Amino acid sequence: MKLVYRLLVFALGVIMVFTTVTVLLVDKKLRERVMDERARELSRGAQLIGAQWSAGSRPQVTVERAVRALSGRVTLIDSAGIIVADAATGRMQAGQTGERAMRPEVAQALGGETGIAVEEGKRPEEGELYVAVPAGMGVVRVGVELASLNEIFDVARRDMLGAGFLATLCVALFAVLFAQYVSKPVAQLRDIAGALSRREFDDYPEVVAPGEVGELAESLAQLSGQLQNLEGVRRDFIANVSHELCSPLTIASGFAATLAKHDPPVEERKQFARAILSSTNRMQRVIDDMLDLTRIESGGWIPRPETIVLFDVTDDVLDSLRPAAARNGVALLCEFAPGAKVVEADRTAIRQTIANLS
Repeated sequence: MKLVYRLLVFALGVIMVFTTVTVLLVDKKLRERVMDERARELSRGAQLIGAQWSAGSRPQVTVERAVRALSGRVTLIDSAGIIVADAATGRMQAGQTGERAMRPEVAQALGGETGIAVEEGKRPEEGELYVAVPAGMGVVRVGVELASLNEIFDVARRDMLGAGFLATLCVALFAVLFAQYVSKPVAQLRDIAGALSRREFDDYPEVVAPGEVGELAESLAQLSGQLQNLEGVRRDFIANVSHELCSPLTIASGFAATLAKHDPPVEERKQFARAILSSTNRMQRVIDDMLDLTRIESGGWIPRPETIVLFDVTDDVLDSLRPAAARNGVALLCEFAPGAKVVEADRTAIRQTIANLS
């Protein structure tokens, strides 16, 4: 899956989880807030009904008048816990007068505190909310159906889901634009890396990006320059090694062909053999130099000191360099200080040092 799609899926997943959690939390808080507010309203209504309930009033008339105003259930209970009057509307059912009220909110109100209770039904719309408050003649209990409250919750939930869906669409659009903005330089860096693997050092666009991606682009550009230089060094190295091997190989091949086709005198054969041996030694030294270079770069080079006659080594090195020097009009000369005849050193390293100084 492309980076732009992964970023989009991740952003949408985060937004959906966040929206779901928000809806659940807000729904819970909203339900608690509405239930508390509704309970306070019922408590105030119950207090008003309690103020109308007196020794000279008719309790049943009082509750029936209150039920028409509250659209619920109103119960008057004396101080002994006996139902004095009860009336209800809608799905709610009134109790029998003369019975003892056993509900917990009534017991709490008889103790002098406001009692609140929720009676859950088989379905959400069948639930009931009851509030009981102490009054002068006993306890006034008021109840309402939760269906109206559930309608409020449903409307609020739909509004939140709609807002969450709209927010998800907006974030999805933003995520697409942001993902394209982020993935474009990454894709360019991928193409640059592919071009470098094919040794194409110039055929790619400049990447401009902020932050770590921009730093990565700069590092990749520096790497491209280093690889380009390294490629030039590699080509020069191959050309030099080919030249160094070609000359002695041509000489050895020519003398060997002469010996194979003709039968020269003994002295000429010895001369040819010495030339072939010198050429093969020269090729061997080039190969040894390459191996030593590899070992030095890898840290595995170990010098092998021996007693070396400087004149022999220097003369051998200059002989290998004189043809190239002659083509450039350069004469190679060597002079030794008195006493500088023998040295204890690695033969290959001495040869390399003399060749570099030449």
